[in-house]
Amino acid sequence: MADVTRSARDRSTVRDLLARGLPDREVSAISGVPPVTVGRWRRSWPAIEIRWRPAHEQSYAYLLGLYLGDGCVLVSKRGQVLLRICLDAGYPAVIDDAWTAMQLSVPHARAHVYQLQRHPGGQRPRFEQVVATGLSSARARPKA
Repeated sequence: MADVTRSARDRSTVRDLLARGLPDREVSAISGVPPVTVGRWRRSWPAIEIRWRPAHEQSYAYLLGLYLGDGCVLVSKRGQVLLRICLDAGYPAVIDDAWTAMQLSVPHARAHVYQLQRHPGGQRPRFEQVVATGLSSARARPKA
């Protein structure tokens, strides 16, 4: 594989995109710099101040309320930052609103709905969780 020297313009573009809070792969797609290089640069630079604002502030405020009441932020084994909110399956409109708020607040993240804990006798699920993945451009490192 040939050694490619990147320009100062490439580095500046990557740094600006990372400062907007975009994940490495999206920065790579926009800038044309390979994702491995984007990650290496990100790790080698001093901390970048992320100038982030939610894409939809009302949805973000709603999501923050759900998180404070029924949510948690965790790091997966692969180092991915997740937002998990557990909700009562008896309120499907709230579950839909939570999923929509995740999509509107952080468009580059992926939101999913999972069913948890069934009632005795195999009736409808008691809880559903709404999970957003890909919230952070910097992979977290779980403690050993």
